[in-house]
Amino acid sequence: MGMKLKRLIVIILVLSLAVVSFGCSKDEPDSHQGTPTGTEQQGTDVTTTPSGNAGSDVTNPGNSQGAAVGSDILGPSTSDVMDVQPDARNVFEIDLATDLSEYGKAYDALKEYHVNVPSEYKEYFDYAEKLRDIGVEYKSVGANIAGAYCIHYAGCMVTSVRNCIDEILKKRGISVEDGIYSDWKEIVSINYTCPAPYYMQSVYNVYAGDMDAAKEYYSLAKLNEEGFPDGIAKLENISSLSDDELKNLRNELVNFENYLYDIYTCIPTGWETTGYEFMPEFFVGAYYYCFEIEDYQNALVYADAAVRNNPLDVQLYKVAALTAMQIGDLDTAWDYISNGIMIDNAAGDIVTLAAAFWVSEGDYDKAKTYLDMARMGSVSAENEKSLKNVENKIKEAGK
Repeated sequence: MGMKLKRLIVIILVLSLAVVSFGCSKDEPDSHQGTPTGTEQQGTDVTTTPSGNAGSDVTNPGNSQGAAVGSDILGPSTSDVMDVQPDARNVFEIDLATDLSEYGKAYDALKEYHVNVPSEYKEYFDYAEKLRDIGVEYKSVGANIAGAYCIHYAGCMVTSVRNCIDEILKKRGISVEDGIYSDWKEIVSINYTCPAPYYMQSVYNVYAGDMDAAKEYYSLAKLNEEGFPDGIAKLENISSLSDDELKNLRNELVNFENYLYDIYTCIPTGWETTGYEFMPEFFVGAYYYCFEIEDYQNALVYADAAVRNNPLDVQLYKVAALTAMQIGDLDTAWDYISNGIMIDNAAGDIVTLAAAFWVSEGDYDKAKTYLDMARMGSVSAENEKSLKNVENKIKEAGK
């Protein structure tokens, strides 16, 4: 199991404590994420929409003048948002009405899932099921970005094998119905940190006799070798299965795919990939460039991609939230803030940002709640001023 995914499993225990100790109020707004070119969309229930401006004194990257909102707390802002047409669409999440108990019922119906799965592949698909469970656990506590990461990683694993089977069957002259995703570059972008799409392309090309392509895709998979799912190497002999065996396995995987993507809907980006997108730094570099030239719309696209590639880095949530504030997208800003707090409620900087957000919204009770949380956490020196500003605003309001 890769190191990143080990950390995901461990953090569940922390989250359960976080909910008990510092659970966010149910009437706080969930929101819509800005995502790269139709990238993965997260379902949450939107209960309240902020109707004002918010901001924070957390230092912005690049040469920004600070968030364009909440200037009475954070200081004046002179930067203007450019009228841009981003290369990537800023799409928003789809609300999911399905209750979590319904997912449990669906899961029970899939208990016979392994009937047509060869025993040597069981470890691989068990791994995907474990990630599914972790993702649902994250969803249940409101950490939707981390939840979607786990679900989409599992989906990427399953879809990669199913698409490899489709190509093998087609190579044998057998027609198959198009799967939910059948373009490899789209499958890669379901979860950039999962090397399974590259690996399975390599497996197919070995079968097809194109060793140059096989080596190329295997090299791309090896770039993120530590992210290799358990049992993936055993899939190398999948092309030795009979037509009927492949069809039976394919049917199992299609059912599993539909189930996974119902929990968190996914619209892959379809970007041309280099193989290095599994590194959040790949997107952070693009983010800094866009922020530097005040192309905030695209900066948010890349910040969002960075968050989704490393949903345990609270700093990335803060950067994305500040960028959303810069373009006045308060729903998205709050979603990053609240998701970041669910990952680490002792990260004083992002909790301070939450307090500043609610001061700007005029909700001093909520601001005070987050201010108290921030004092219990670890606040950086650069955010001490913001903390003091929030305290003063709350005192002025008589709270």
